[in-house]
Amino acid sequence: MRRLLGLAVWLMVLAPAPPPADAARVRVSQESRPGAEDFAQNVLGHIDPLSARERTAAEFYAYGEIASYSYSGKQPRLREDTSHLFFVRARGGLALFIVQDKPNNPDGGTAAVRIEVTGNEQTARILVQDDPDGQRDTYEEDPQGRSFGAWHIWNPCCTDGIVTGPYAGGWKIYVRFLEEPGGLREWIALSADGSLLRLRIDANTLYRQRVTNPTQGSDFSSWTNWRSTTRLSAIAAAGAELRAFAVDDATPTQIYESLSTDSGATWSAWSLLLTAAGTVATIAAAAKSNGTFLLLWSVDATLYRAKRSGGAWGAAGAWPNTVNSITGVAAAYRNDWNIILTGTEATTTNPTVWQLLYGDGYSQPADTWSALTIIQPTSAGANVVFDSPALTTDLGREWLTFGENYTGAGGYNRPGGPTTSATSSTQPGESPSPSTRPITTSWR
Repeated sequence: MRRLLGLAVWLMVLAPAPPPADAARVRVSQESRPGAEDFAQNVLGHIDPLSARERTAAEFYAYGEIASYSYSGKQPRLREDTSHLFFVRARGGLALFIVQDKPNNPDGGTAAVRIEVTGNEQTARILVQDDPDGQRDTYEEDPQGRSFGAWHIWNPCCTDGIVTGPYAGGWKIYVRFLEEPGGLREWIALSADGSLLRLRIDANTLYRQRVTNPTQGSDFSSWTNWRSTTRLSAIAAAGAELRAFAVDDATPTQIYESLSTDSGATWSAWSLLLTAAGTVATIAAAAKSNGTFLLLWSVDATLYRAKRSGGAWGAAGAWPNTVNSITGVAAAYRNDWNIILTGTEATTTNPTVWQLLYGDGYSQPADTWSALTIIQPTSAGANVVFDSPALTTDLGREWLTFGENYTGAGGYNRPGGPTTSATSSTQPGESPSPSTRPITTSWR
């Protein structure tokens, strides 16, 4: 879950009261404006602490062990120009980590942070200073553990940060920037799950796979038979909330939905979400960190959308653009809903890859469509078909790939696409082979 930084904007982190304390999730809220204190009306979502009971908070932070004067923990993965907030259940109790920026980001930065604590059953203290007090950074600590301050200046080589704890009981933690930070674009609250979710369709049967803490040595061979008579699928995640979508093969106008609220560990039964205007040919989904979901599907040469916000799905709507055919669609959220489309042009029938926006009020007015912009064209007589687009984002960049299928002499199927989409700009995700049914991936 993410928010743009603002002067003196408060962030509230609330842990539900035990029992059991170990199972507590953390609720994250942000007031709508400084001083509003309307936290209950602005809940961004929930996060889970990372587990490292065999290590202290300082050992988990691993200050300077890999990157000099920096956070060197193996997880979570840091992002440039970002203030990271996460919890670790370490040896000694629950700790709050705040890490500014990532190592070797070229601009460095500054941040002044105030932490205030209520309802803590233990006496919190500063567990880690990045960098130690006096090395350009300064700290304040209330002896009773009710408030902390950190004033950080970091070079392009490095991070800065602070860890406080332990926390127990029905505590509340309030965090704010005392002044507009330098070198930071956003803050992000990170959850512990770290699992990999994948869907695949084989002989009209939908399978799912969940691998917790995936590594090169993980077993990626085990799949769960999830749904029969399925021709298309999509998945999107907003925090621990995942929504999967399936187009029925026997009745291809019907789109079904299944919900997980625990990062894909368990799922609801499939239920009919909507009936399309005709046979659904392509489908994609994306999610915003606040729990808003966008579902896209095509019928013939028309692209449709439905948006879920405020806990309910809105009505379906068609786009205003015109093409001859649609062979694939992909989407990712970054400030607006960024969409990649493959198909053929209306008049020339030239195979084309396009980009467009469905607005969320950033570059495109909310709930409006942009015009199509060509990313890659070819001529109608080139014996080429573009399909199976895939798009992934880390909210700073986007990676795009699509299938390029040549049907002439010496035909081939290969992935194509620029490194970064011009729509917005992420670390590479798993891309589908153009010669197979796509595997939809959700990185948690």
